[in-house]
Amino acid sequence: MKAQCDAAAAPRVAVLAGDAVLAALFAEWLAQAGCNTVTGGTDALPGAARPDLMLVELPWPRARAVGLLSRLASAHPGVPVIALSPNFFPSVASRQGP
Repeated sequence: MKAQCDAAAAPRVAVLAGDAVLAALFAEWLAQAGCNTVTGGTDALPGAARPDLMLVELPWPRARAVGLLSRLASAHPGVPVIALSPNFFPSVASRQGP
């Protein structure tokens, strides 16, 4: 089954990624589902309109990721964020147990 966004209320999804290929891939998938997408690097917030969702590739080191998430939360309070990372964060794994 292919997910579809309601065309009348197409959500605006901000795709923030340092990897341009990854950003383009996610933007293409979201557009095929009927979503409006804007892309930008992880150091920029694309566009002036408030997004309905942010899909964010977390940068490394971890301190940069925390800073980025804090800036996004301040700039767009209440907007959900899906955070992706190709890096392993040992402190997160250690909280989940063996």
